[in-house]
Amino acid sequence: MQVRQSGLFRSPLAALQWRRFAGFANSSSEVLMVGSLLPRRRLRQAAAILAIAIVALAAATPAGADVPVYGYVVLGEHPHDPEAFTQGLIFENGFLYEGTGRYGRSSLRKVVLETGEVLLRHDLPEEYFGEGITALRDTLYQLTWRQNVGFSYVESDSFERIETFAYPWEGWGLTHDGTDLIASDGSSILRFLDPRTRELRRELSVHDDGVPVTDLNELEFIQGRVYANIWYSERIAVIDPGTGRVESYIDLSGLRDLLEDPAANVLNGIAYDSGANRLFVTGKWWPKLFEIDVPPLHAAETEGGPIAGAELLSVRPNPSSLQAEVRFSLPAAAEVSVRLFDPTGRPVRRLAGARYRAGEHLLPLRLGGLSPGAYFLLWEAGGRTAARKLVLVR
Repeated sequence: MQVRQSGLFRSPLAALQWRRFAGFANSSSEVLMVGSLLPRRRLRQAAAILAIAIVALAAATPAGADVPVYGYVVLGEHPHDPEAFTQGLIFENGFLYEGTGRYGRSSLRKVVLETGEVLLRHDLPEEYFGEGITALRDTLYQLTWRQNVGFSYVESDSFERIETFAYPWEGWGLTHDGTDLIASDGSSILRFLDPRTRELRRELSVHDDGVPVTDLNELEFIQGRVYANIWYSERIAVIDPGTGRVESYIDLSGLRDLLEDPAANVLNGIAYDSGANRLFVTGKWWPKLFEIDVPPLHAAETEGGPIAGAELLSVRPNPSSLQAEVRFSLPAAAEVSVRLFDPTGRPVRRLAGARYRAGEHLLPLRLGGLSPGAYFLLWEAGGRTAARKLVLVR
């Protein structure tokens, strides 16, 4: 067995710019002998999509020059009803709540995350096409598409309806910021509404470097930002709710390929577990719901922003010990994590959460037990990230 180590890219930002890991396949590398390695261990089902450059964006919503585009790592997957035409999704008090659409098939559901079991279901009358949902102060809200009404329910084990209210716009996505309901209508406009009266408080035009970003669909409010599915794209826009500026995109290209289901429709559905900082995504008629990790979730983890000068210096395989030596320097004390992903994108090694003093450090990363292929190492420290590739060959 041989190990080849390549430098890929380095970023001064708090996260990487990503693209699908297949782009690495022809990278040139230095070859070092490390001897025979054991067969790959059985790993839990997950996937990672890694990148080396900014992901190309769809022409309908081009990214401005300063708007970063991030990829994702799949941390896990859960069953999802393949007959659910997902229009709204939230995680609340340990359960998923889902709003589904289509005339005669629209519903509101309470779902067990781990199994996909529907514990409670309320079907809408056939004349309603269900849309976005959210929960605020023990009340569930659900919009309809073109029927100009919405519904509120008691968040309990009954889905007892509180009110049917007038809603003068098309209903698409729905979320809240703790004070106002926030709704989309498929345009570039977000509306902030009084949750009690549904009166319009303000409208927000969403833009990328001054260009309107349209087709805003399902919404979720995460760490002070609005996350919005962009209809018929593989992308989520991360929006500043004060200015309407798109701060970044999350490109989920390749995620639908993991379904291996030709009936799966568009990506739509974002749910956030604020207690555990977990992000879930799915789509219309998708048989799976994915837990993913994305760089914007960690933007607030380093107070005062990234530590200037934190740097990954080298990743060098050690043939005698079947290890990779990860060398880095820190100008100040910081927590450091290192993750290694195998050729299919599964995380296979992790050194996380250790705090290091200022100075230069060397971390050993065990390679024994890994099969041949291209492995990708992600280093994070003090709000900065960098990546390298290790190629194991016979």
